[in-house]
Amino acid sequence: LTLARRLAQEFELELEATWLFDEFFAEFSKRHDNAQLLHRMQALNSQGTISPEEWEAASAHFTHTHTHT
Repeated sequence: LTLARRLAQEFELELEATWLFDEFFAEFSKRHDNAQLLHRMQALNSQGTISPEEWEAASAHFTHTHTHT
C-alpha cells in the first residue's frame, strides 16, 4: 500500500477505497458502462466471468479507487 500511496500523492490523487479484486468486480461489473468496457477488453469468457484459475489469481490482489484532489 505504501507504493500506491506514494503514486497517488505524486499524481495528486486521494485514496478513496481499497477493495479485494473479487469484491470490486462484483460491485462494479454490474454497471452498464463497466460491463461494456469488459466486453471491449475481451476480459470475460462466454459465461460472462473469468475462469476459476483467473479468479484464484485475481482474488489475491487489491484494487484501489482514487479521486483527483
